[in-house]
Amino acid sequence: MKCLSFLFLALLGCTANVRGETYLIQPDGSGDHPTIQAAVHAASNGDVIMLASGVFTGNGNRDIEVIDKDVTIVSESGDPTQVIIDCQGSPGEEHWAFYFGGRDQVVDGISMINGNVTSPGGFPGGGAVNTWSGSATFLNCVFTGNTAPRGGAIVAGYCELNIVSCTFHDNAATQTCGSALVTEGNTHALLSNCIVAFGVGGSAFCSYGGDVELVCCDIYGNEGGNYVGPVSGQLGVNGNISEDPLFCGTPGPEFDLRVHKDSPCVPFSPPNGDCDLIGARPIGCGLDAIACCVAQQCQLATEEECISLGGDWMIDPLHLTCEPNPCLTPIQRTTWGEVKGLYRDWQSNGRDR
Repeated sequence: MKCLSFLFLALLGCTANVRGETYLIQPDGSGDHPTIQAAVHAASNGDVIMLASGVFTGNGNRDIEVIDKDVTIVSESGDPTQVIIDCQGSPGEEHWAFYFGGRDQVVDGISMINGNVTSPGGFPGGGAVNTWSGSATFLNCVFTGNTAPRGGAIVAGYCELNIVSCTFHDNAATQTCGSALVTEGNTHALLSNCIVAFGVGGSAFCSYGGDVELVCCDIYGNEGGNYVGPVSGQLGVNGNISEDPLFCGTPGPEFDLRVHKDSPCVPFSPPNGDCDLIGARPIGCGLDAIACCVAQQCQLATEEECISLGGDWMIDPLHLTCEPNPCLTPIQRTTWGEVKGLYRDWQSNGRDR
């Protein structure tokens, strides 16, 4: 499928560099280097900067500059809700997550929140990320609550930009357009399997040069327009939709960006039956109760109920009943990503929900 081929190409680009050293960075500064920026300064081309779970704040963990280095910045857990760069920006105190210049950078499995800027690096816009020249790739990332006059989340100029399986939510362009993304120069931006929703101010995308290509994306609820500007005409093409993603959360600081089981962003679901999961977060609500094992005793439970009981969801294989008792066999702890994959397989086999 086309969406998977684009994903393969993006991932192939991510692994093109020979991997070198891996540095583990802790939010409390106790890792291999005290901050993300310190790790970037120490890194050589091909190195990996791995972020442990937690919230990264303050000097050295925001306003991070990566200039002329091929580096990968990745979460240790692979879960963007577990590794968060909180820029803590405001109109009176401007901060952003990353400024990239030259070479190739990859960011994988990280949330970038609360950026607020006017002109990071001398270029206006880019509440979370400003990238110029070279190539930048974002995989399985979340951008939320970022603000700029244009390019509420990202400004990209004269570069190749690949954004795969990411969620943009509640980012703001306060003066012009591009609550999610602004491109400049000859930038080519490719977004695949992404949600861009509920942007504030201008349209979701804006271009002052270059182009934006969408594949298997859900662009919905953005104040200034969804499929307008550089993405005009792409609705209904290459698996692109404009449907409420049905996030699990309610508005607030801990907004849950997982999706309901009936979301159009669930893998291979109408109206995007040819597309895998759209967005960075898997199914998180509405899923029928499945077997939960507590001390080899089985009961049907939702995720929250099973967690509160200190239990384990039975997923290998996925058990929707307690007959026969699946808890008498060895159990395996799981993540929502694994549950999502097995739930998809179960649906594809024609089982009743």
